[in-house]
Amino acid sequence: MRTIPFAVLMTGLLGCGGKSVEEKVGPSVIVVTLDTTRADRLGAYGYSKAKTGVIDQLAKDGVRFQNAYAPVPLTIPSHATLMTGLNPFNHGVRSNSADVLGEEYLTMAEIFRDNGYQTGASIAAFVTQSRWGFGQGFDVYAQDLRPVAGERHDNVWRKERIAEEVINDAVAFLEKRSTEQPYFLWVHLFDAHEPLVAPPEYLKDGADPYDAEIAYMDDQLGRLMEAVGNEEDVIWVITADHGESLGEHGEKTHGLFVYNSTQHVPLILSGAGIQPDVVDQTVGIVDVLPTVLTHAGIAVPEGLDGKSQPGNEQPVYLESYELLKRYAWAPHVGVVDGTQKFIDTPKPELYALDQDPAELKNLADSAVGGLDALKAQLAAFKALPPTRAVGALDAGTAEQLEALGYLQDSSGETSSVIDAKDKKTVLGLILSAEGVDQEIGKAGGKVAVTSAVENLQKAIALEPTILEPYMRLSRLHKQTGEVAAAIAVLEQAIKQWPSSVNLMLKTAVLYGDMRQFDKAAEWAETAYEKSPDSERALEILMTSLIFMKKSQDALALGEAYMDRHPDSTIIAGFLGLHMAMAGPSVYKDKADFQQARTYLETGLKAQFPRKGIRHQLALIAHAEGRTDEVLKLTHAEVSDYPTAQNARRLLLRMLAGKKKYAEQIPHLLILREQNPASIQYLHAHAQALWNLKRHEECEVVLNEGLNRAPNHPDLLMLHANLLGHQGKQEEAQAAYQKALEAKKVSTP
Repeated sequence: MRTIPFAVLMTGLLGCGGKSVEEKVGPSVIVVTLDTTRADRLGAYGYSKAKTGVIDQLAKDGVRFQNAYAPVPLTIPSHATLMTGLNPFNHGVRSNSADVLGEEYLTMAEIFRDNGYQTGASIAAFVTQSRWGFGQGFDVYAQDLRPVAGERHDNVWRKERIAEEVINDAVAFLEKRSTEQPYFLWVHLFDAHEPLVAPPEYLKDGADPYDAEIAYMDDQLGRLMEAVGNEEDVIWVITADHGESLGEHGEKTHGLFVYNSTQHVPLILSGAGIQPDVVDQTVGIVDVLPTVLTHAGIAVPEGLDGKSQPGNEQPVYLESYELLKRYAWAPHVGVVDGTQKFIDTPKPELYALDQDPAELKNLADSAVGGLDALKAQLAAFKALPPTRAVGALDAGTAEQLEALGYLQDSSGETSSVIDAKDKKTVLGLILSAEGVDQEIGKAGGKVAVTSAVENLQKAIALEPTILEPYMRLSRLHKQTGEVAAAIAVLEQAIKQWPSSVNLMLKTAVLYGDMRQFDKAAEWAETAYEKSPDSERALEILMTSLIFMKKSQDALALGEAYMDRHPDSTIIAGFLGLHMAMAGPSVYKDKADFQQARTYLETGLKAQFPRKGIRHQLALIAHAEGRTDEVLKLTHAEVSDYPTAQNARRLLLRMLAGKKKYAEQIPHLLILREQNPASIQYLHAHAQALWNLKRHEECEVVLNEGLNRAPNHPDLLMLHANLLGHQGKQEEAQAAYQKALEAKKVSTP
């Protein structure tokens, strides 16, 4: 199992504002959100197959809320509600797209920090990174999703950090914190989210993969409890942002509907001052913030939608606008009031949850009075639909969300009278493709892919004005290497949506993949004309022109853009990299070189600088003798981009120059892993061990090299030195002569 070191600077832990250290404050608080975890798959909630002993014990020792609900079946808006105590229509985060929790909203971490707490978070996924506004109030925010060396990734980010990594960073926070203050720690675990890839030991005896991931998270929580130890003054909160449909109501995962399969979540409070209890009243995770503050002895801010529980039962609001956004169908908006649940769709839905928790029997036609009462409850929220445009994302963010299964293409509709219940056939065809990409290359995967392709084609034929099946089908074709087919699907979609810049750019990228750069440039240029401020459109257009050997045209476009947008880190980085790598073919004089340098420095200001920018700046710093700057830049480059071998080689040279041979070793191991046939890196590894006087380890690596390349002059010379150190003078002299002969042969 992989571990990643704690990579977040432990700063700001002391003097963080609010109450002074000497002032008496309440208990520490740990909030754990189990992403995509249903209440009914935990032992504490009656699931006999569960292996959730840690969570179950917390529930036994504390308060278990039997009927807790998440507001939205999506990670970002649901966590925004958890952290603010506000419903989605009041904090403004309504989907996993362009919405970010604004700084004007007071968060759980900010309240604890202002009351003298040290605050830390360790999160697992792209959708809980600080970019979505969740970092507010945290002194430490562990969110390193950069790819691990040796892994292949299609984007800058991994999909998730496994629970072990998240808990490692949480434990590091506990170890480094000041013991003079209480702490607030948020831990987010993503393992129960697709794709389900639990460690093999959890999949024995035919265990369900979903249950296995939950069991794995539970074990890792046990590690966190061990790190907390016997500290008694700690409150634990265990909950989830949403559940998982697992095929119920025609939905394989989550996001579209607000049925119990995705909205009924665990909520457990345990620890300091909390007496064991089972609470049947209806609550929401909107109530977590005021409830925790009350137990911690902190005043609850005014104006929250949530209330301290138990004892303040109120209706719970639910929503998902994904049906409207993705299909132009009526959204799922509803309310739970006690045992009654109402979903306000064109054909209303009413369920008696105490008798029908699976929501299989719609009582709307037979309980008109109850329906009217719930309609009034829902209307009382005064919840307006989302008004902000969705999908205004940079390309990298959109790509990562799509990789997690959250499709971002919008229907553009603001309302609809179409009920999803009337579209079960086409929806089933579309959703049949969910998760099929994980089957590619597996036994039986070809059959699954073929079936998904056929189903998506049927969906397009049935409903040609729904964008999603086109996007899924094109993506699936690309993943199976059928790029021409993927392009054909996109061009078919463009006929339906002729003004879609996003479709044009996706088409341009695929033509680029096929090395048909003239067509890529044509589509990118059309998109750029429609959206002249789009960095993504210009980036694709310039890339296409460069491959067409029209670099000057590309540079002219980029420079004109920079004249209009001088702070564009994306375009500046692109220009600087191209100019630096092209060298004399682009530089006309010293001024051009300085311009390239300026562009690179602007590109460096990006939140995640483009691969190669820091390496090029490191080369400039090296030429100017600024060794410390070279080390800083190359360290950052290989940290963000583990496959950046040129930067890593430069870093090795700098470390050797400073005689930091021990620091060379991990980088040499990475290069050897990435280049298993390379004798060069094997020799460099052996040389570093020799320089460290780790002679026995050096001999092992050296012998491996000599077995593979017995006449390699550098290996032979190092072997001669090693033999001499061992007192084998005659053998050393023979090896030295052999090295000289080998060098003559290898030198032209």
